[in-house]
Amino acid sequence: MSPTLHAVPRRPAETPEPLYLAEEHFAPSGLLVTALGELDVYTAGELRARLSAAADAGVKHLILDLRGVTFLDSVALAAIVCAQRQLGDTGRMALVTDPDSYGMLILRAAGLPPTLELYAQRDDALAGMGAAVKLSA
Repeated sequence: MSPTLHAVPRRPAETPEPLYLAEEHFAPSGLLVTALGELDVYTAGELRARLSAAADAGVKHLILDLRGVTFLDSVALAAIVCAQRQLGDTGRMALVTDPDSYGMLILRAAGLPPTLELYAQRDDALAGMGAAVKLSA
């Protein structure tokens, strides 16, 4: 006798959490981007565009604060790696994330920590980048 299969009802589609991005400049030629919300297939394109535009504009020191990110997928990881590559050999990129966060779990699973500068606090990342002046929007 074969088992009876029953269809499992699908959950109604959830509205994805929006992504908010804030930018603050610091010297020399630095940009701090703070992300809040979900970084996924729907929102990673905006992050990629912002980071690419920054590199095209001459930013050489890029800090991405992910402490407010609640979800991070492979498309978002690709955007981060792409930005790091676009900075080239003369640029630097750092990520700010809680060491025990979901974001750090995903970064570790992808094997990225050895290729990125990681900080738990934003001020430490700014000091690590040698920020010479106060932040400005």
